[in-house]
Amino acid sequence: MNGTAGSSWYSLHVHHHDEEAEPELVLRAVRPAFEAVAPWAEAAWFGRHWLRGPHLRLNFRCRGTDWEERVRPTVTGIVTDYLRARPSAARLDEGALAPVHARLAELEMETGPRHPWVPDNTVLERPYDHRLPVLESLRASELLAGFLSDTNGQAFRAYERVRAGGALSLLALDLMWTTTSVAAVPFTTGGEPIERGFLSLRSHADAFLSRTRDPVAVRAAFDDRFRRQETVLCERLRSVEAALSDGATEGDGADRSDRSDRSEAVGDVVPFVTEWAAAVRHHQRIAHPLLASGEVSMGGAARAPRMPTRRTSEFHAVLRSDHGHEDFVRTDDWFASFRLMMNYLYLHLNRLGLKPVDRALLCHLAALTVEAVHGVDAVDSFQRYVASVDPSSERPEWRRIGEAWAAGGAG
Repeated sequence: MNGTAGSSWYSLHVHHHDEEAEPELVLRAVRPAFEAVAPWAEAAWFGRHWLRGPHLRLNFRCRGTDWEERVRPTVTGIVTDYLRARPSAARLDEGALAPVHARLAELEMETGPRHPWVPDNTVLERPYDHRLPVLESLRASELLAGFLSDTNGQAFRAYERVRAGGALSLLALDLMWTTTSVAAVPFTTGGEPIERGFLSLRSHADAFLSRTRDPVAVRAAFDDRFRRQETVLCERLRSVEAALSDGATEGDGADRSDRSDRSEAVGDVVPFVTEWAAAVRHHQRIAHPLLASGEVSMGGAARAPRMPTRRTSEFHAVLRSDHGHEDFVRTDDWFASFRLMMNYLYLHLNRLGLKPVDRALLCHLAALTVEAVHGVDAVDSFQRYVASVDPSSERPEWRRIGEAWAAGGAG
């Protein structure tokens, strides 16, 4: 998404410290504001941030004259009116949160000033943040903005679904399984893509667990949570896979009348799966050649500091062993495009309000559910399809299938 000539990104920050009231702010002020300026905004998306106090970032790509005369005054007016009628009354301790935000700044490579906080219930214009320390190029920034803009409507509908009684955790699980299904390609012919893609969920969960104060105890608590919910989780994954299967056959010309009622019922249970899958497929195809050419890179994210590891999991021990295929995770272009889609997923879940600790738990539950439903094991899969492959092989199977996907022959 490069935009038309003369258009640029602009940003308004809505400082609002009441976390519990934030969903209503999104639905009753932010969404109406986005709808009001849609005729002048080429693209638009919102996200959450913590810098100088908790706030929402409302981002719009438009022409400068439209920003000055239409978009900025309209959005500012709608949001300000809402804040005056329903102001945040939260009282957060800036000093107490300073160490937390200092650590966040380090982990997220955030270079902006952290203090003083902007007053609560304040709307102000700020330069658009292209996140160049992490993304490294304007092209990568535009790629991310394109994805977040295209899925912005889904974010609003997810807030609406949760307000109506839906569980954010289940919506997040749906998107995790969907992303690891449609952005992955299977290790072997006849295998399901999720049987490879879920390794990323296992890795994400294990990274979090390894850095907790007591990794063994936290993992045991996560495992217990899975045992108590295994039946429900397995049924949910099957519903997601049914929705994806129906979506994949919509354009095959077959008579689908006998499946229409079932598809509608499944869609009610897992409402965002097919739309999210389409967005992931579309943007992964855009990203892959840019990653292959070096125009977009994952290098910035790789340089971000990590918290110290207290206990290495069995999966990470195998992943980091001397198996001779470091290029599987470092230089393979298909895998880079898959990782990018997973990063986009986590950014989307963040704007829905999912906290990092909850995301880690859900990754753990999602990975265990895939193992239970598909009869696979993360450690065994990596050992079999990557670690045990002859390092002298000029074209390992995992690289061949990635190249086939890039050529349009897989996925």
